[in-house]
Amino acid sequence: MIIVNYATKGLIEKNISNLLESYENCEIIFVDNDSPDGSRRPGTRKVRK
Repeated sequence: MIIVNYATKGLIEKNISNLLESYENCEIIFVDNDSPDGSRRPGTRKVRK
């Protein structure tokens, strides 16, 4: 999945967690469009093998 983001700091971490819980073998590519709110760097990096 490719997630294109702009200024969603309050939502992006929750959305990525939900996707990882909902899909097996899920690869997420996160692309930020120079967000001014700091959402370009989600607080934690979640990796599932």
